[in-house]
Amino acid sequence: MKPFHYTRLYADEQGNSCFQDEKLPFDSIQKTTGLRFISFKGNSIQDLHTAPQKQFIFQLSGLIEVEVSNGEKRRFKSGDVVLAEDTTGKGHITRILSDEDAVIAICQLHEK
Repeated sequence: MKPFHYTRLYADEQGNSCFQDEKLPFDSIQKTTGLRFISFKGNSIQDLHTAPQKQFIFQLSGLIEVEVSNGEKRRFKSGDVVLAEDTTGKGHITRILSDEDAVIAICQLHEK
């Protein structure tokens, strides 16, 4: 079975948020501490912030754009997955580009 593709959002040694494309084997087991659903108002923005904890974010609806420290932007649509682990550093900006609300599922990961 092919590995699962996702985008990693992390902070480097200088505290800059960065993107990295990753693969996760389908048989990989991740310990979790919770699951929650969040809705963001269409055409809104979340100013510079860090992830509250290491978490997988599953995009369910809407169109989201994330901007990291170096100005790189990526767009995420329904079906896309991000591993947010920039819990320290400068953080990232999140923009909801769709008129409709964006809905995400957050799966919080157990910290070792």
